[in-house]
This record gives sequence, structure tokens and C-alpha cells, in this order.
Amino acid sequence: MATASTVLLLLLLLASAISSVFGGGREMELLRLAHTQVAEARTWVDESLHHHHQQSGVNVTSSMLSSSLSSPATAAGVALGDCAKLYEESEQRMNELVSKAGDDGVSWWVSSVMSNHRTCLDGLKEKGYDVEADEGGLHKNLTSSLQEALHLLVMKNKQRVKAKPKAKSKYIRVVLRT
Repeated sequence: MATASTVLLLLLLLASAISSVFGGGREMELLRLAHTQVAEARTWVDESLHHHHQQSGVNVTSSMLSSSLSSPATAAGVALGDCAKLYEESEQRMNELVSKAGDDGVSWWVSSVMSNHRTCLDGLKEKGYDVEADEGGLHKNLTSSLQEALHLLVMKNKQRVKAKPKAKSKYIRVVLRT
């Protein structure tokens, strides 16, 4: 009988360990998807900026692309240059996030990437750039992936906070001191 209880206990512990390791699978899947979409958004911005410079008569090579960001010819070019910087930063953050998926600060980083993405879209719209015409849903998909990942991470953190033991009552503290 003791052997059966021990085996049952070990199986429960193993199930718990597997659940804690693989339970964040959906979050990791969303983080990887968002990482891919951030890289695609960065490529889209770089290509759009390159195309914009060609149309405005500026000859830009890939090595000049980053240095030309500070002086694009038009307002849309300025917005694209800002987006290139924001997506470059976001891509670096997503690289770190994929390797740190279990850390508590992950939701803060995802929120930061979301903020960069929204700032880019708002800047492009403000300068009259038609994002919807160029990107074929990429930005909507990235927004959705980031929102869903952030939602899951926040819910996971709330569950972790609820699982923490509550503070001891005054009576228990007095008893423990004696």
C-alpha cells in the first residue's frame, strides 16, 4: 500500500513539473510568432524606406540605409525612418524575450514592443502614409499576437499572485512568537 501511495505521489509531482514547464506553451508560441512578425515588419519598413528613397531620387544602398534614416526627404520618409529604429529595437527585445519566457518581466517587455509598434503605426498614419495599402495585414496580425501574448502573461501573473500564501493573522503571529 505504501508503494502505491509513493508511486501516486511521484506521478502527481511529475505531472505538476511537466505542467509548469510546458504550461506556458501558448505564451511561448505567441512570443515566437510575434518575434517573426516583428522581423517581418522591420523588413517591410526597410523595403518601404528604400522604395521611398528611390522614388524621391535618393540613391540608397543597404549600407547607407541606416545612416540615411536621419535625413529622409519627406514626412512619410521621416515616419518610416522612425519605424525602422523602433522595429530594430523591438526585434532585439523579442530576441531576448524568446530566451527569457519564464521571467516575471516578460509582460513589461511585450508591452514595450507593443508600444513601439503602435507608435510606428500612429506616426505613419499621422504623416499620411497608408499602412493598410502596403502591408497586407501584417500590422494587424502583429498587434493581435502581441495583445494575446500580453493577455496570457498578465493572466498567468495574476494566477501566480493568487497562489501566494496570504499574510498571517494577528492571532497567528502572536502564537508563533510565543
